[in-house]
Parts: sequence; structure tokens; C-alpha cells
Amino acid sequence: MKILKSACLLVILILLCLPVGAQSNLPECDNGELPTEKVILHTDRDKYLVGEKIWFTAYCLLENSLDEDLSQVILIELYDYTGHSFVQQKVQIRKGIASGTIEIPEEVGTGRFFLRAYTQYLRNFSPADYANKVVTIINPLSDATKIQQAKKDGVEKNNEGISATYKELEWVALDLQTDQQDYQQRNKISLQLNNEANLNAHLSVSVRALGTGAELGHLPDYLQDNPWLAASYADQWPVENKQQQALKKILTQPELSEKNTTKTLNYAPDIRGVSLSGIVRDKSTKMPIPDVICMASVVGQQPQIHLNTSRADGSFVFAFDRLQGQHELCVGMRNREAENIEILINNDFSTDFPNIAAIPLPFDSLQHQLFEKMYLNEQIRKRYTWTQLVSSAQAESITTPSTNLGEPDVAFELADFVELPTLYDVFTEVIPFVKVKNAAKNRSLSVWDETKQLYNDNPVVLLDNVPIYDIDELLNLNPQNINRIEVIYSNYLLGDYIFGGLISLETNTDDFAGYNWPGESVFFPYATFTTSEAFQFPNYEVVGTDQSRKPDFRTTLYWNPDVKLDDPTLSLDMYASDFTGAYEVIVRGITKDGKLMYGRTVFNVKQK
Repeated sequence: MKILKSACLLVILILLCLPVGAQSNLPECDNGELPTEKVILHTDRDKYLVGEKIWFTAYCLLENSLDEDLSQVILIELYDYTGHSFVQQKVQIRKGIASGTIEIPEEVGTGRFFLRAYTQYLRNFSPADYANKVVTIINPLSDATKIQQAKKDGVEKNNEGISATYKELEWVALDLQTDQQDYQQRNKISLQLNNEANLNAHLSVSVRALGTGAELGHLPDYLQDNPWLAASYADQWPVENKQQQALKKILTQPELSEKNTTKTLNYAPDIRGVSLSGIVRDKSTKMPIPDVICMASVVGQQPQIHLNTSRADGSFVFAFDRLQGQHELCVGMRNREAENIEILINNDFSTDFPNIAAIPLPFDSLQHQLFEKMYLNEQIRKRYTWTQLVSSAQAESITTPSTNLGEPDVAFELADFVELPTLYDVFTEVIPFVKVKNAAKNRSLSVWDETKQLYNDNPVVLLDNVPIYDIDELLNLNPQNINRIEVIYSNYLLGDYIFGGLISLETNTDDFAGYNWPGESVFFPYATFTTSEAFQFPNYEVVGTDQSRKPDFRTTLYWNPDVKLDDPTLSLDMYASDFTGAYEVIVRGITKDGKLMYGRTVFNVKQK
């Protein structure tokens, strides 16, 4: 298996040097199927209100070990049974682990919804192989939910046998306990995790009001009509023998019992961060066009420029360096020879979904009371802000480069010179090292290389850090809309490409000084890494905070997405809130060699 894994990974890494689009037909792995990747998804709880945050962590495994080399991006979605996604995010994977938050939009109604987490590489397999999780969401302002009872039969009708996927699971029980069984409001709670076996593991820890997580001890009703969820359910916690048998029967249905393998790499793994792929084709014939130099640029305060050449199937791919948040991108073609060319950008989230059956929401009096309390807690939390806070873990930061462009050799502020009527005059009279060729039509720019004593006819020309290709259109711009012109007059290396210098124009407008973009360039919004944040809670060790009149009604007392367990014992501290009742501690994780870990304990918070 290790030989197979190494050989296939070598083939993948070689293929990554080439653009890979959604329709690419790449060679098969010489030694067999592509290696298996798996994502395991944990959340702080399973029941939420609209407007609340879902805290999550995802483990990415390659051949049952934490994947530190292949995929660097987790794609996570909140969607409904129709396949409509309410939230889509990209989260950076660090040493096989990704964590973050999803804020539930106000337009989400009441019902059962789905979370799924996957990588670009996993898109080569079935969407049933993604990590999927069912969450219950209540919107107090939505239409009243029709009370339905979940089906109680159907499990025993599945085929006999044992699923290979299920047999591969190996669980390690985690010993944990709190320092007390009962606490008063705002008391300090100390949780101890015992690791007598001295295992090296990564864990997620959730401390939540009892009842806000999935009910343990029985098979979820939704697995009966959605058996594709069974594998993800089996990754959440170990189940008792009776439930194991039922789960095995679900997992051995014909469409689930066969191992889903593939030899064709249609989606390249994100080994260098967030990526963008697409295809260049002829507008009329719809045939792909190879050997077109495609340039992608990030517009705005964090400019980046990347190049790639379309492959035989017209596909291309760009990887963007450590970008966070929403950006505007421009993709264009540099060496175009025909106007009849179009660029198609691939959807970077999967549009494939399993065969989903709608899941009814049982809503009894106990559920009603629980959500009433949660709703009250959330309204109070929004109304009062605590200042003395402590973080359960430090938020991971991404250092974003200001640009991947080098410093210019010379720069000119046009305000330092007399006003000239045209940009042609500016380049002719003001800017040295640059020459306008062909005075009438189809003009171009050349850069004088002092070292080589010759003109380079292949410079990169940028307008507000976006590549442009129509020099005639550029020279028609009003010079008063241009602040600065920078020139690199030596050979300019951009990625794997060498250009004869670079000319960059900075405008003082927000519309590229009125430049008319030709059809071979496309602009579109693009989401990169979602900014991470740390889970915070009041610190009642600060003198006087425990006597504060500000109410504290937290449903989740504590969440830590990445607890490293590498000592015989580990202690974690947190504080009870004013919300009295029973709480449960859920600890889940994975060891370095791929064993799943699980532990649970409960405690009570009582009135002072």
C-alpha cells in the first residue's frame, strides 16, 4: 500500500505542473487507483438557531493518516435537501486539520439541513464520499413547522454483510472527567483528559447544553431514507453492538458496499492554496483551444498576477497565494490571435449531490422547551457584550503578501510634469525606456533594456495591476486619469515565464480610467480563504466579573477545534454560564496513525 501510495502521489505531483479543469482527461495512475482521501467533520453541536455560528473542525486523511502534503483547502457548505447551498466557504488546511465558523443566514428556514466538507481532490470520487453531517436549524420567524414523526422501520430490510468502509474504523476510548459533578453559575470548570497509553492525537472539544447535540444510543432516523450518510455517521462516535449491526446493514446496500475508486484525476488537489480553473474554447465550434497564455490577476489592494498555458483540452488552473476574503478577479488571454475565443470559469464548489431524501423534523414538547431556552439565550447574547474574554485557542492567521510583483526600476508621478493631451505624448515625451511602435493603428509598446542595448517587444502591460492587451485602447485614455507609471526595463520573470520588461499604470479612478475591456477578458467575484476566528468566553477569574450584572446565557460553553494530546494528562479550563441545567462534554479526534478517539462526560450547573 505504501508503494502504491508513493507512486500515485508522484504521478499526481507531476500532473500538478499542468492545468487541470473540470473536464480534463489526464493519464491514469500507472500503479492502480488514485490514493484514497477522507474528511471527518466535527461541530460544536447539532442544533442551532438562525444567526448563530456553527463552529467546526475537519480532519483530512490520506490513506488513513493525517494529510500534510496533498490537499491544502477544505470546501465546506451548508445546504438543504434540494442541493441549494446557503453558505460556501474555503478554509485553509494546516497539517491535515482545518477549522472555522459558519454563520447561519437569516433566510434559512426551520428544518433539518446538511453540512458537507470535501477537497478538490475528493471531487474525483462520489459526493457520498464527502464528510456529511445533519444539523437542525430553527428560525423563530419562519412558518410553523409541520410536526412529523420519523419512520421507525426500514433498517432491517437492508442487505446482509459487512461493509469494508465500516471495518476500517478503529476507535480508542478517551478517559475524561470534570473536577466536580455539580457547579454553581459562573464557577470554574476544569476538564482533565487522561492519556495513559501516551497516544499522539488531535482532538476537538465541545461543552454544550445537554440536548443540543445528536442523540446517542440509537440509530438516527434519517439514515433509513439517506443511507449515503451512514459512513459519515460512523465517523462521529462508536455505537453499541446492536446499532453496529444495523449500521453495517445500511452500509452494505449495493450502491454503498462497492468501494468507490478511480484512476482518472479530473480535479487536481489544492497543494498551493486556493485555486481557480477554467477552459479556453472557440465560441463557434465550442472546441478547446490549446497553447493560449492565460493571465489571472487579483484586482484591488492585494494584487497578484499568475500565468498558465492552456493544455490540449483548453484547460488551465491558477493557484493564489494566501489570499483571504472576497476579491475581484480578471482572467484574460495574452497571445490571442482570433476574436472568436471565450473563457469559461469552472465552479470551484461541487454541484454534485447524492440522492437526498427530505428529513422530517420531529418537534415534541421537550424540543420546543429546548429551543425556547436557546432562543432566549441568543437574544440575551446579542444584547450584552462582554469585554473580559479568554480564547479557547488562538485563531490561525494567514500572512497575505502585498503583491507578487517586483519593485520597478523607474517610476514617474505624472503630476510632476506638464499636462500632455494624450498617453502617446506621455510615453514619447516623458517616460524613458518605453517606445510606442506603429504610430497609427495596432500600436504596441517596447521597453529599452540598457544592459542588452536593445528593445524588448514583449513587455507585460498592467493597468491598476490588471494585464491589458489592446495598446490602442490604452493610448486613448486621458493622461489626467493616470497617477503613476512604473517601468521594469530588464527581463521580467513571472512564474515560469520571461517577459521583456513590465509597464504598470496606476489610475486615480475606480473604473480603470474608462478603459474598454475587450471580450477576451472576464471579471468576476471570487471567494478565497475565510478569515478564522477564535472561540471566546467570559473570564470569571478577573476580579469582579463574576459579580457583573451582565447576563451570560451561552448554549456552548467551550469549543476548541484543535487540542493536541501528547502528554499523559491534559487539563482545560472554562466557566459555567448563568444557564442552569445539564451539560455534556464531547471529545473527538484522531491519532497520528488514523485511529479515531471519542470520550464523553456530563455535569450540572445549578442556581447560586
